[in-house]
Amino acid sequence: MSDCFVGEGAAPVRFFHICTDGTNNGIVHLDDADYRRAVSISAVNSEKCGVGILCFCHMSSHSHFVVFAESIDAVREFGESYKHDYARYVSARHGLRRPLSGVRCGIKEIGDSLYLRRCISYVLLNPVAAKVVRNPEEYRWSSFRAYFNSADDGVVCVSELGIRKCRELMHIRKSLKKSGLRLDSEGNVSLKSFVNHRFVERLFGSQTSMFKSLALTNYVTEEELYVDHCVKYDDTELIAEVMALSVRKFNKTEFRQLRKAEKYALIPTIVRKTGVTPKRLARILRVSPDEVFALLGSDGSAGGRQDSGHPTGNYVDVHGARSQVVDGQKVPRQERG
Repeated sequence: MSDCFVGEGAAPVRFFHICTDGTNNGIVHLDDADYRRAVSISAVNSEKCGVGILCFCHMSSHSHFVVFAESIDAVREFGESYKHDYARYVSARHGLRRPLSGVRCGIKEIGDSLYLRRCISYVLLNPVAAKVVRNPEEYRWSSFRAYFNSADDGVVCVSELGIRKCRELMHIRKSLKKSGLRLDSEGNVSLKSFVNHRFVERLFGSQTSMFKSLALTNYVTEEELYVDHCVKYDDTELIAEVMALSVRKFNKTEFRQLRKAEKYALIPTIVRKTGVTPKRLARILRVSPDEVFALLGSDGSAGGRQDSGHPTGNYVDVHGARSQVVDGQKVPRQERG
């Protein structure tokens, strides 16, 4: 793959998978406005750093990109620029101080075409694996809709807009007069204006082959991509359920007001009502998945809960000390001599 050419007359490029986590795996995209900004920042920085995007997926707590570039230095610059620009936006909009400080930006080179197909499939199936949607086409914040789709929703060329209009529509202060980006009728960046969909289509050969590759990721079977299985809540709706429950139980209206013990007390009720997986709930609540599994039991269900309303079982607290719940109270666990 090191001597692969993406376009006719193009220089040889290398392919990479980038994954950027949120701080402590916490939420970094809180609502649609955050996701839209993440897409815009991705598109602008791909042009700025000379990095081509083959696919992307923005999840609530992290983002994935499969990209190509002539050097890994350009890829590192893209990852750091994306983090920097999005952190500035989150800090200004949500009042968070250093929201992505210390965030890991993992980069792994992709060595062959088979791995490249599997990596793209893995990225596009993230929302399905998290049970946010039934199939990847339903997810709005990935590049899936750019492939094998003759429609092009780009109606306005960014290069034709002035700096003031760019700032109004894209919230970007820099000039984009030489940009090839286009906007749709709602002011969102058109996927086909920055995702190299033609290369991905050639890579898979057909839409049928692409779906077969998706099925081989082991997240879902080929039939399950179209079967209506249980998906009750997206992340925004799930966060709203958590907050509604916290108001009723603890009279707290902001997520950051919840203490860790209060989050634990909410877990069984949330699981019973929403059917959310322990791993996904841990990400939403910003706690360890192992702690959620320990509270719910090995099967991840909402059983194993005492009548007192307190979770029952062993878990590791924020400082790593072993504890257990006895009569509704968390006490240190006796270590064996």
